[in-house]
Amino acid sequence: MIGCKAVGAVTVLLAITIGCAGNGQIAKLKSGVEGWNRWRQENPGVRPSLAGLVGARLDTTLQPGATYYGINLKGVNFRGADLKAADLGEAKLDSANLDSAVLDNAGLSVAFFRGARLQGAHLSRADLSGANFAGASLAGANLSGAILRAADFEAADLRRANLSGSFLLEANFASANLQGANFQKTNIGKAASFYKAKLDPDVLSEIRTKWPKKLATLWDEAKEDWVVDDTLLAQIMKSVPKVAPPEQKQGK
Repeated sequence: MIGCKAVGAVTVLLAITIGCAGNGQIAKLKSGVEGWNRWRQENPGVRPSLAGLVGARLDTTLQPGATYYGINLKGVNFRGADLKAADLGEAKLDSANLDSAVLDNAGLSVAFFRGARLQGAHLSRADLSGANFAGASLAGANLSGAILRAADFEAADLRRANLSGSFLLEANFASANLQGANFQKTNIGKAASFYKAKLDPDVLSEIRTKWPKKLATLWDEAKEDWVVDDTLLAQIMKSVPKVAPPEQKQGK
């Protein structure tokens, strides 16, 4: 799926190298996802803020010393967390709860959010290049101005999501629910696929008329490439209203 392949889990040891006085939330993360989630359940009124992670270092089996690349936070509860401008490239956030989390301007390229909850999350101007949101719930999320190049939203819930001004080059929306989504100032023709996507009538009509291949393009795992279903494309083309050619002016 657009370069977003499953990888083995990464063992992460947080090594705090900057002053984090009073930041007990960092220590909670060090205790592991189970400990963090238990603390979140016991303290529902606390708004998580991991600002101390920015610029800190971690040691991973893949990239020792890299800034939070590959951090494994699968299933973590970050509901309402403040993660503005955090660098979480290639992070594993599958099945995580990020409802209403603030991730504006965050670096999340090639991060994994499969099956995650991001309802009402703020991802404005975030870099989500190559990120995998397959099956994720982003209803009402704000992705305005976000970089979604080659991001995978297959079967994702994007109802009422704000995608205004976002960069969709090669993004995959196959089987996604985009009803009520805001595409203002967005070139939807740049996306790779809207195969079986649920779209508002006006958006569907525009794609069918201008970019019918987007409705018949799907990812071929064997070929590792996008392919067009010619049979489906022919059916779509039949439904495109034919525009009469302009009348030629008769010479005097």
